[in-house]
Amino acid sequence: MTVTDFEHIQAVRAASVGQAQHPGETERLMRYWAEGEGAAKIKWGVPGDFKRCEAHMAGKVRPDMIPGLCANLHHRALGVWPGREGGHK
Repeated sequence: MTVTDFEHIQAVRAASVGQAQHPGETERLMRYWAEGEGAAKIKWGVPGDFKRCEAHMAGKVRPDMIPGLCANLHHRALGVWPGREGGHK
């Protein structure tokens, strides 16, 4: 398993917990941060987007969940996992 595969598994697990416990609220927040006003704050697709996501999530989400959540938001916003932009594997 590569580091990227491991990060992907962590991202899926992080999203799954919130989705299972609070599906409506989770979807609303995912939409806000991937497509709404939160997305404008993060500036998805602009270099540094993942770090900006982590900074915005600090204090809102458990620290161990932030990388996975930001990976899921990145994928939702851009259609590609972090670090895979431009066809990188």
